[in-house]
Amino acid sequence: MIMQNKKKIAMVKQGKDFLNKQNKQQKKNKPNSEKQMVFDKKLLYCLLILIVTVIVAYWPVKDNGITNWDDPTYVTENPMMGELNAENIIAIFSTPVSLNYHPLTILSLVINYNSAFDKITGKLNAVVFHRTNVLFHLLNTLLVFLFIWLLLGKKWQPAFFVALLFGVHPMHVESVAWIAERKDVLYVFFYLLSLIAYIKYIKEYKSKFLILSFFVFILSLFSKAVAVTVPIIMLLIDYLLDRKFTLRVWLEKIPFFILSFVFGVMAIRIQSHGAISEFEVFSFYQRIIVTCYGFLFYIVKFFAPINLSTYYPYHSFFIDKTLNMPFGFHLLPILMLSLATIVLYSLRKTRKLFFAFTFYFIALALVLQFLSVGQVIAADRYSYLPYIGLAMLLYFLYEFIAEKYKQVSIVAFFLFAVFSIGLIVKTQSQVKLWKNSGALWTNVINLYPQVEMAYKNRGNYFARELNDLPTAMKDYDVLIKMDSKDAGVWSNLGNIYGLKNEFNKARHAYGKAIAIDSANTEAYMNRAITYAKQKLYDSAFIDFDKALELNPTNISLRETRAYSYLEAGKFTEAIEEYNYFISRRGNNPLYFMNRGIANFNLNKLENARIDFQKVISYQPHNGQALFNLSFTLSKLNIKGEALKFAIKAKEVGYQVNDVYLKSIEN
Repeated sequence: MIMQNKKKIAMVKQGKDFLNKQNKQQKKNKPNSEKQMVFDKKLLYCLLILIVTVIVAYWPVKDNGITNWDDPTYVTENPMMGELNAENIIAIFSTPVSLNYHPLTILSLVINYNSAFDKITGKLNAVVFHRTNVLFHLLNTLLVFLFIWLLLGKKWQPAFFVALLFGVHPMHVESVAWIAERKDVLYVFFYLLSLIAYIKYIKEYKSKFLILSFFVFILSLFSKAVAVTVPIIMLLIDYLLDRKFTLRVWLEKIPFFILSFVFGVMAIRIQSHGAISEFEVFSFYQRIIVTCYGFLFYIVKFFAPINLSTYYPYHSFFIDKTLNMPFGFHLLPILMLSLATIVLYSLRKTRKLFFAFTFYFIALALVLQFLSVGQVIAADRYSYLPYIGLAMLLYFLYEFIAEKYKQVSIVAFFLFAVFSIGLIVKTQSQVKLWKNSGALWTNVINLYPQVEMAYKNRGNYFARELNDLPTAMKDYDVLIKMDSKDAGVWSNLGNIYGLKNEFNKARHAYGKAIAIDSANTEAYMNRAITYAKQKLYDSAFIDFDKALELNPTNISLRETRAYSYLEAGKFTEAIEEYNYFISRRGNNPLYFMNRGIANFNLNKLENARIDFQKVISYQPHNGQALFNLSFTLSKLNIKGEALKFAIKAKEVGYQVNDVYLKSIEN
């Protein structure tokens, strides 16, 4: 009996063991479905959180307009902003803008322009440009996630960490909320796609991914020349993924390096015409200090994004005009070398820290001002791509510490959550600084009250956009007390006098601007406008011609001269100008209106009729166009049609003389 019970117990145990083995086997066989489901959910949640946080952070951008800092150069005064015909596309791909060759960036702005331009009001809807920038930034955030996820073996934690910091960091606001910085969000979009395709090539060794990587690399270069660093980052990826540096590894990158060299040389040549300062301005040693300062500046701002400015002037770096530096700045190279030494020492344990640190350095190297480009020692926009490296570095440090101290994870998660929320709040407030030129330059003045450009541009904003001349004069009074040697200051001061109808004072101010800078296009143009207002047309056209000689592509200048032709009775010249505008921007009803007026005055009545009809097709309730068409038809002796359009003009509120109505009724 006892023996039978023992046998039963043994059989039960065997049965349990068999079931346990079966369950384990099922878990091994089943994971690919269940684990995949869990993974997909995590991935989906990460992407949704990234999308929501970026949208929340940049929500205030919907209220932002067009600023007077480079936005006119890129959009409102850019002659390429018009219809996408063959002539314009050729111009886009053959003409640098603002000392940069980035045709794809300009093409994207032209596409925006055509959808943003309101034919009825003749105004631009800035929201179209801003939404496009935010959309690309959102896509870039998702691409950062994908890039890190593929690079580190499909681990969602580091990918989410890096992508979130990239998406909501306030240092990136300048690249996103500034219309003129479309080049940043666009080049990084293709830059990341190129790297992602390259990682796929390494993982699968399919040539189509290398070809795709090369193709989108070209698009990145066409968006901004700083994309030349792509092949160096590729070598860095090879190192992280432990690829052997065989002949094949080098050969596959030759086309990338050739393109980098070509675009790099081209960028230097273009920017040497004004953007790059003379090497002798700073000594070689000072340039090293400036480079170290920039390298450490962006690291500090990564962790403490406070006192952010759209303009960090050089004089905030030097003690005085003799370019003497504070004593502490001489220690910056030592600090930078110390960081590099620590990172190199970490190679004994891991390659990750070196990869992240070097990614940051390579992505930043071209804008560290060793060759001084522009008027600032640093700029928030320069951090857009490099912060991917810093965010990776921070995560790898956390990972390294968490392996030794498990309890660190909870504290780190809490700190990360608090830090991220703080970044979102700061980003929202930073976006609001780009609402208009007044907010933008007030921020600069609050931080750096010695910056002349800030007073000049803010004064210009108050005068031109708000017509608040007393407030504008307060800013220019500050500049006069500074004894400004900036020709633009005196040119803008002339604008204010002109708006106050003090034309002689305006001409004097423009004359002073020209004395400071004989190549100041704006001063010649504005003095020409002043002469035209005083009916001194001969002097006006001398200045117009000089301004166009200096800047032949300035569309705003040509528009102003064309209108002056109309006022001066030079109708043939006016028609030639408006023919040019219509060939480039054929959707602007103002051009047809003015050409119609010129045609009418030359008694080219049929041409005038066509022009006024074109205006009405765009703006059916334009009273002036309706009346002009009526008057033209009456001259053509088409009285019935003339009466119909005169009545329409009166119905929309245009003043139509009853005597005229009776004359065409009879």
